[in-house]
Amino acid sequence: MTKGLTGTVVIALAFLLISITLFGCEKVPEEVKLYEKILKANPKNKNAWFKRGIILEKYGRYEEALKSYEKALEIDTKFKEAWNGKGGVLRNLNYASRNFEESIEAYDKALNIDSKYKEAWYGKSCALGFLLRCEDALKASAEALKIDPEYKDAWISKGIDLINLRRWDEALQSFEEVLRIDSKYTPALLDKGTVLINLGRNEEALKVLDEYLKVYPESAPGWYEKGLVLNNLGRYEESIKAYNETLRIDPAHKRALEDKNNILIKLKK
Repeated sequence: MTKGLTGTVVIALAFLLISITLFGCEKVPEEVKLYEKILKANPKNKNAWFKRGIILEKYGRYEEALKSYEKALEIDTKFKEAWNGKGGVLRNLNYASRNFEESIEAYDKALNIDSKYKEAWYGKSCALGFLLRCEDALKASAEALKIDPEYKDAWISKGIDLINLRRWDEALQSFEEVLRIDSKYTPALLDKGTVLINLGRNEEALKVLDEYLKVYPESAPGWYEKGLVLNNLGRYEESIKAYNETLRIDPAHKRALEDKNNILIKLKK
């Protein structure tokens, strides 16, 4: 029987594709120091607080970024970009606890100021998707795409929600739309591979995943899915090699270990 990814894995992949950031930066970035000088001269400079927040968020310093966005909002409660920034930071801060309600509230604040603010619709779709409120998330991404039909991040978000709803054909259309907009946007190939596996189109999935792994050879999810495809095709030795690559990159990958062991048991019979 063809095997596909679980909803949990899909959500993890969604988080990786939507929230690529730099973590663990101990040193204060030079850009932050620049804005701190500006703020020392003028603490009421809302744009400096906002830009400081963007940089801190980029470096994974979410608590500090949140304070910067809130400072900007103390100066101007109608600062939609700061509400959007706050929504994104809260989404990252609360990912482990799965508490995304505050994030959604911040996006709603931005949208109350500007209902055509596509980035806020996209951010809201991500937060709703992480809560597995997939139908609501699809409505939010649809709003973003009404404003900008070429908005590839919104197409990705839409595709992920369709995966979680097991609406495979529609999900495939979403990822193909991303690649039509930007043929070099390789991360979409991983999600496209997921969909093709679940549609039973394993040969096509293998080609797509090989293309993805050329660009991201250290992607544990990519190697795991390749192992899955090869397993589905009955190419067990190659599948084991792919699972071994997965475990080399991510030794804690339980599904790769389980699937590998199942193949080894099968081969011994």
